[in-house]
Amino acid sequence: MSQLEARKLLKIPESSTVFLFFGMIRWYKGVPELIDAFKVLQSESTYLAITGRFRDADEELADLIQKKVKDDKNIKLVTGFIPEKEVQVYMNACDAVLFPYRRLLTSGALILAMSFRRACVAPRIGCMEEILDEAGGYLYDSSSGDGLVQALESANDRKNDLSQMGEYNYQIAAEWSWETVAQMTLNVYQRCMEDDNS
Repeated sequence: MSQLEARKLLKIPESSTVFLFFGMIRWYKGVPELIDAFKVLQSESTYLAITGRFRDADEELADLIQKKVKDDKNIKLVTGFIPEKEVQVYMNACDAVLFPYRRLLTSGALILAMSFRRACVAPRIGCMEEILDEAGGYLYDSSSGDGLVQALESANDRKNDLSQMGEYNYQIAAEWSWETVAQMTLNVYQRCMEDDNS
């Protein structure tokens, strides 16, 4: 699906800058803070799509986010499970995928975004800075009060660079085939066994 087709489905103007949060919506993923940071941009031509589902236990979080996005025409909130066939609608509609996480160990959503040729905005923590570099998006200091805002502003101001960043991310993600990752894992085990035998 082309970006134009995806944006038509989401009723987002073709010429807009579109940011996306995609995946399970949990407290540690920082979505309320993301909404606040996005609102600082105050740009009529920039949209934020928040797509994913809440756990039943996170009713308070769901209520908070729904209140924050209410009456904001530039924020699209789509809750619930997204079928595999519809993932491309959201990924192809956006210019960059956002990861405003407070903490994390791994992120399958980051690899997914990279495989869709998308630029990424993420905190400089954990696997984010191991996988993503400045050529593929914007890494920000999560301990800084305005780190996320600055990263969003940079991405918004340099919209024309986002496509190239996404292409860079795709080239990296394409190297991580199942076979490559399996071989890397096997190498770790073999080194551990060699150390034990010496």
